[in-house]
Amino acid sequence: MSVDSSLSLSSKSISVGAISVPLPIFNPRKAELWFARLESFFVANKITNQSTKFSYANSLLPDDVIEQVPDVIFKPDPDSPFDCLKREVIRVTSLTDQQTIDQLLANVELGDNTPSQLKRHMTNLLGNRTVDKRLLYQLWLRRLPQNIQQILAIGDEDVDFDRLADIADRIYERSKTHLVSQIQSSSADEITELRRSVDTLTKQITQIQLLNASHSKRRGTSTSRRRRSPSTTRYICWYHRTYGKQARKCTPPCNFASTQKKERQDRRLVTTALTDHNFQDSRLLYVTDKRTGTQFLVDTGAEVSVIPPTALEKNTPVPKLKLQAANRSDIKTYGKRRLQLNFGPKSNFSWSFIIADVLVPIIGIDFLQFYKILVDVRNRKLVLAEQSKEIRGTISNETSIHLLVKPHHEDDKYVNLLNQFPDLLRPSFKHDKPTHTVVHYIKTEGPPVFARPRRLDPSRLAIAKNEFNKMIELGIIRPSDSPWASPLHIVPKKNFRS
Repeated sequence: MSVDSSLSLSSKSISVGAISVPLPIFNPRKAELWFARLESFFVANKITNQSTKFSYANSLLPDDVIEQVPDVIFKPDPDSPFDCLKREVIRVTSLTDQQTIDQLLANVELGDNTPSQLKRHMTNLLGNRTVDKRLLYQLWLRRLPQNIQQILAIGDEDVDFDRLADIADRIYERSKTHLVSQIQSSSADEITELRRSVDTLTKQITQIQLLNASHSKRRGTSTSRRRRSPSTTRYICWYHRTYGKQARKCTPPCNFASTQKKERQDRRLVTTALTDHNFQDSRLLYVTDKRTGTQFLVDTGAEVSVIPPTALEKNTPVPKLKLQAANRSDIKTYGKRRLQLNFGPKSNFSWSFIIADVLVPIIGIDFLQFYKILVDVRNRKLVLAEQSKEIRGTISNETSIHLLVKPHHEDDKYVNLLNQFPDLLRPSFKHDKPTHTVVHYIKTEGPPVFARPRRLDPSRLAIAKNEFNKMIELGIIRPSDSPWASPLHIVPKKNFRS
């Protein structure tokens, strides 16, 4: 082989091994940035034709955005369809002046960000709008901790905003480290005392288990000669003394039900204390919503799913619904908010989260149970049992707060009635197995009837999506992986009975 031929072969191998640039995922809150990344994809793949760019963007944009720009889709501009689509999408997804003001005044908080990140976020919200530098500085300063505000109060119109943000970052890091060390030193005695209490409880539980085991053995050999303490059997009827939980009759007055309830509460309290003792060994999982970039903490110890409140939502607490941490401390709630989540390809979820005083959004056992999701912490993933899909996550060092719904008063008969019939609030559409053996068969030949996909009218598409989303939430249907599609026929009706 000649030198020239070897050089040509190496150049071909280099061109074949070129890195392919992935298509970006659309974020409605950052449409301008998304189009800039899409332009980079076009440059990398040498795509210059406006119609080709338009086709790519049209296929990548979600339906809720397409519904807002139907004119550009149905009647694209003959000369520059992509530029017109880009301009319209940015226009409909951008915040109005009033929305921007509301965001800056009420909804912008420091949270887990650094002061410089907060400044950058506020600047991005403004976009191309011009705002007085002193006003923006004062709005930014009010969102910082009190100690940083006192140090930076010297700022005026001549101060370099970027330099002040860097100084605030250094102060924030030092104060954060000092706060953590202070909390750790002050809570050391409490942890030691807690461990002693847990050790005592563990010994008591072991003794109770040994007593119950020996008692059950004696009961199997001789039932008639058992001795009972008068204090424990005085208000328990003969049926419950003889058959326990399996008794079908009861003669009043009988305290068997209240005694069993107290034992369950004691077991729950002990279990919670033991769980708190091992909280340092717990490892939780983070999953990220692809639409907003928000990280959700997957906590199997939480009974409900919660999200932190905004500044406006904190003004409207809900006293009826109360949550409780494992240490029995109350957590305020502020209503509910429904979120549309996307954790990956074909992994869309809709859920009504409780707004509560928590630091991070938490996905609880109610969400996992409804969607039949298994948590695999060892392999850092969530497994959708019915669909055989996986959602990748990241390991978190956060500790579980074991979020519980605070029980209502025991005499609240309506609450007790709803607890006995949970399907009234969250109906289940899964039918029980039939008692008969009759089976119906429908003979079919060939593949199912199908039609090419085509877009519905935007108004009808919104109606159809709303109906399908409701059925998905209720568990009637689920997204299909089948390649077949059938046409959807929608007819307007006067009312739901016609």
